[in-house]
Amino acid sequence: MAKMREFLFWNEKGQEEKKENTSFKKAVKSVQENFKNQLIGFEYISKKGKKIVSSIQLPLGRKKKIGK
Repeated sequence: MAKMREFLFWNEKGQEEKKENTSFKKAVKSVQENFKNQLIGFEYISKKGKKIVSSIQLPLGRKKKIGK
């Protein structure tokens, strides 16, 4: 069974949010509604026990096509 991991997200304004999820991508997709079109920082412990701290540009995922 997949292990639940705790992810911490924050932005430049000081807004923080913790999410518990099985994967990084699922956690980001659930949080990106609260942090619109921004650069956010994140922190979590990887499967191998390494602490990961970095940043990501939102939105993450497929882009919506306009037109047809």
